[in-house]
Amino acid sequence: MQLKDKIEKISVYFGLAEAFSNHACRFYIDVDFIDYKSFSDEDKRNANQFFYNSQNATGSKFVSFIYKSQRDYHIDIEVVKSFIYHYQFAQHIFEGFIKNILPPDCVLKITP
Repeated sequence: MQLKDKIEKISVYFGLAEAFSNHACRFYIDVDFIDYKSFSDEDKRNANQFFYNSQNATGSKFVSFIYKSQRDYHIDIEVVKSFIYHYQFAQHIFEGFIKNILPPDCVLKITP
């Protein structure tokens, strides 16, 4: 929240992904910054520390829940349930606490 006044938009969403033949549910957070070029060096370091952005005006972070590894034949339903639980928990945090501390002009988009 150090950069909350410099964030234009936050998108929270999920998707399916495959990495190294593992199947995963992914929880994504994308951030669009306001006038990234005017950030101080410290602000740029903070943005890069928390969101991979390669010195751009946007940043992204994701967490993967592997529900079927390359060696498994079956889907691990418990991992899928865990992903759903964690995503819903994050959704409540963003809709409650985080939304209330963001500037009024910051757009918060959460995929239910």
